[in-house]
Amino acid sequence: MFDINLQRKLEELKAQPQNAFLPAEIVLKPRLSPRLVECCQLIVEGCSNKEIGYRMNITTGSAKVYVLKIFQALCVTTRYDLIAKYYAYKLAVEQT
Repeated sequence: MFDINLQRKLEELKAQPQNAFLPAEIVLKPRLSPRLVECCQLIVEGCSNKEIGYRMNITTGSAKVYVLKIFQALCVTTRYDLIAKYYAYKLAVEQT
């Protein structure tokens, strides 16, 4: 399920000091619907649009739209950026 480059990126992110990537915008959680949060978690797990569609019982096209909405809400352009923000937010929440 994991792309080898994605696996390496996750390992790099986890190895960084906890405060290494905490942009100010991360502290305020953007409003995502529960369905978009579910999609976001699947992206972080390394799922493709096709896998997201299968696991959420939606079409691949709908999965792509969900991914784009998440990208817009979080101001990211790649899945790698999304994963970095996900872990940064998770760390910020755990520290509070």
